[in-house]
Amino acid sequence: MSDWSLTHSPDGLSLSHCGTDGPQRAVRVDFSQPRLQRRQHHELLSKALGVRSHTPRHVADATAGMGVDAFLLAQAGCHVTLIERSPLIAALLEDGITRAGQTPSIAAIAARMTLKQGDAITLLPMLEQTGQPDMIYLDPMFPSRNKSALPKKAMQSLQALVGDDSDQAELLEVALQSAKFRVVVKRHNKAKAIDGTAPTYSLQGKQIRYDIYALRKLL
Repeated sequence: MSDWSLTHSPDGLSLSHCGTDGPQRAVRVDFSQPRLQRRQHHELLSKALGVRSHTPRHVADATAGMGVDAFLLAQAGCHVTLIERSPLIAALLEDGITRAGQTPSIAAIAARMTLKQGDAITLLPMLEQTGQPDMIYLDPMFPSRNKSALPKKAMQSLQALVGDDSDQAELLEVALQSAKFRVVVKRHNKAKAIDGTAPTYSLQGKQIRYDIYALRKLL
């Protein structure tokens, strides 16, 4: 972890890593990127979670990472609780949400995003104290995942910091006990479902799919 450093600049907080090949590209959370308006799986993600524009939902993103999917859900009108276990990644998220809140075009979206730093296995049951999430969204880290669109070496360095989600089966079970309506897990098409409870059904896109665990009918 000593090879990682946080740097403040006018563009926001960034995280950089110096490996054997020299400094890697800095990582920054920036929700104002135009590409976030063109995410092809946006519609599929909303469908998987049962998001409807006329019914605001509380979604807990228990593996927030760089916050892209959480932003898309907030953009769709959801109130999103982001949970991130890495303190360094959480610091980037906090900075990104703060800057988004100061950007008029996306300030209303940022206002629907709440960050909690810690282990989701511990934090998810505690959310019931302030309002049980309607849906819980999981996007576990695994070797073939590319969540942040970083170059391969930079992504490998970031994964070394965060680590694989080896406790994803336990996380799924906690999520199933904590969600009101459903749990949705994002997977690559060729990846197996998480061990344990089988999904109710799946929605498949070109490269990824969503395994849906339906707990009760959506209202």
